[in-house]
Amino acid sequence: MPSLAMRTAAVLGGYLVAALVSALVVRIAYAGVPDAEISHGMAAFGMALLYFLAFGGMAMVHSGLLIYWLRGRIRLWRLAPGAAAAAIASFALGFFLMALPP
Repeated sequence: MPSLAMRTAAVLGGYLVAALVSALVVRIAYAGVPDAEISHGMAAFGMALLYFLAFGGMAMVHSGLLIYWLRGRIRLWRLAPGAAAAAIASFALGFFLMALPP
């Protein structure tokens, strides 16, 4: 059974990886759209939806892992807000990465 520190690192690292991979997916998708066909507001909304989909899909795995490890341990449910904060922070990090020029 992994230690608490290893579990926490696995979950937080998973959220970080989800944010980075989601930003990479959006960057690749955006690079494939010709400049003549881009309406910047519509493209930004579409890319944000793609980011939500990619991040949400990958973050569900780590959220499920967190809930599995915390089941039956009421004391440790205090980590759940920290995991939510990590998810929000990595989500925001992905948006900043998307804003970087290619």
